[in-house]
Amino acid sequence: LKEAFDLLVAERAGDFNLNVAVSDLSSSGMASLSVLGEQPLTNGQHFLAEASSQINKEFESRFGATTSRAVQCSNLREIFQQYAAGRRIHFLKIDGEGLEFKALKGLRLESLSEKLFPTVILLEATLPDTKLSSHFRLGCRSYLEANDYKYLFFDGLNDYYCRSIYHDSFASRVLPPNIYDRPSINC
Repeated sequence: LKEAFDLLVAERAGDFNLNVAVSDLSSSGMASLSVLGEQPLTNGQHFLAEASSQINKEFESRFGATTSRAVQCSNLREIFQQYAAGRRIHFLKIDGEGLEFKALKGLRLESLSEKLFPTVILLEATLPDTKLSSHFRLGCRSYLEANDYKYLFFDGLNDYYCRSIYHDSFASRVLPPNIYDRPSINC
């Protein structure tokens, strides 16, 4: 959404922001963005229409009218090559409201330059606004494992992966929340 992008740029003026939908499509592609509700900036609900007709119906019943907008697409490989050339990418988070696998495939890891391989990749692994495991989760895992990544852990919302060469180092340091965290409650 252009309106949301403008707010983001105003709040994070020091960041480099792109107003594109990230998918497996090239920058010459367009996608249809479904905008839900009368005030999408208030409730923050917008997502690519191709995510799922079932999700579209569910969100429409919760948020009211749906309108469609055409938005420019790009893929992560093009973005990396244009904006991160020569840089090491340590961390990549993909939260695509159901389109994480398409965004991930847009990197085309099987032929990506070694310098552009992210060290750690975090993928949202549940269906939007639910605790249910997403339908693309196993596809993402298979794709990453076939391209020299290993699964680290699931935090209840996201799956974490790292390059195979770093797995032993990360695995020994990564623990999910546990009894040794010593939580306290202040009332």
